[in-house]
Amino acid sequence: MSALTAASAIEQRLRPGDLGANEFFGETSAISGDTLVVGASGADGNKGAVYVFKKSGGASLEQQRLTATDANAELRFAEAVAISGNTLVVGAPGDNNFSGAAYVFVRNGAVWSQQQKLVLANAPAFAFFGRSVAVVHRSLARHFAAGLSRLLCVDQSKGLS
Repeated sequence: MSALTAASAIEQRLRPGDLGANEFFGETSAISGDTLVVGASGADGNKGAVYVFKKSGGASLEQQRLTATDANAELRFAEAVAISGNTLVVGAPGDNNFSGAAYVFVRNGAVWSQQQKLVLANAPAFAFFGRSVAVVHRSLARHFAAGLSRLLCVDQSKGLS
C-alpha cells in the first residue's frame, strides 16, 4: 500500500475569479450533499462574502457569490458558515460594533437569497454573536463565542424560539 500524499489527494483547486488579496478565502467552509460553501471574511474590505460551489459531474463549479444586504466595513460576514440542505447560515461577528449577527439564506432552485438577519436584542459591543453557527436539519443553533451560554433556535416553520 502506498502512502497518500497531499498532491495525490487534491481533487480540484477552487478559486473564485474575483478573489483579491487578504480576503481569507477558505477560512471557513461547510458541505451539504453536492453543495460546498466557502467563506472569505476579508472580502471587500472586511465586509465578507460566501462562495457557493455545486458538484456537477466530476467538478465543483462556482454557483453564486453571497454578501449581506446591509454589508458594512468590518462586518466580517462569513467568519462562520453552516449549511444543511437548502438552508445556509452565515455568521458576521463584526456587525454593530462587534455585537454580531447571523444571516439566514435559503436556496430556491439554484438561487440563494437572504431571508433573515438575526441579532440579539441589547447585545453588548464585542459580544461577537455569530462567530460560530450551526444548522441542524430544519433548526438553527447559534451561540456566543465569547463564552456566554445563550442558545437561540430557529425552526423555519415556526420562527424564533
